[in-house]
Amino acid sequence: MTESVIETRDSRGVVTLTINRPAQRNALDATVIEAVTAAFVRISGDSAIRAVVIAGAGPVFCAGVDFDWLRRAQSQDAAANRADTDSLAAMYRAVDCCTRPVIAKVQGGAWAGGCSLLAACDVVVAGEGARFAITEARIGLTPSLMLPYMMGRLGLRQIRRYCLTGEVFDAETARQIRLVSTVVPDPNLESAVAGVVDALLHCAPESLVQTKALVREWTRPPVTAAAIALSAEAFARGRGGDEAREGLDARTGRRNPGWAAGAG
Repeated sequence: MTESVIETRDSRGVVTLTINRPAQRNALDATVIEAVTAAFVRISGDSAIRAVVIAGAGPVFCAGVDFDWLRRAQSQDAAANRADTDSLAAMYRAVDCCTRPVIAKVQGGAWAGGCSLLAACDVVVAGEGARFAITEARIGLTPSLMLPYMMGRLGLRQIRRYCLTGEVFDAETARQIRLVSTVVPDPNLESAVAGVVDALLHCAPESLVQTKALVREWTRPPVTAAAIALSAEAFARGRGGDEAREGLDARTGRRNPGWAAGAG
């Protein structure tokens, strides 16, 4: 059975975590969520690790949360739905709270939950051909799980636009609104990420740990346990609702959902 997340570690202490579901555009299912969470929790406690690169196999970094995983809420009770949602929220939290610097390498693009993953990373390097979209509202969900991390990165004005419209934007726009740190020509993506890693390896490890802790402490608004719980509650409510059912059915059937009947 192919591993859904492949972990490698080089002699310098640099770990690469690769989401390995290219046929599904690296959509996040229960196996990926569990594996990524466990990896980041373990990495945070390993003083020999200097940096983490998170990547996606194939042409796309991450297409968001797997539709089959989202559909599970339609047959779950409220407690199971909330437990599922809490596991996804815990994954983003583990990435955000990782004691080591985390760099995302983005080819092809990131949508919905993939953007949430980027918002939780320290540095995001994207190829110029990458595309992005915060599409939860288009399938009857709320992008609540990303909001605690987006608020400290994008700011209110950009969040209001892109979370409300669900429109697709290019890599340069992603850089301008601060979802992405650096945009490079697609053939240069690997070397650009290597350059960021090299810069990090020139820094004292404990200094970086302390710096990350201070940044999290001083982020405004702070990402608190209460904020995470509130965002999970909103996501679980949407995931189990009628709009999500209609939105997922419409996307699978390649039709417009009922609420978009009058859209251009």
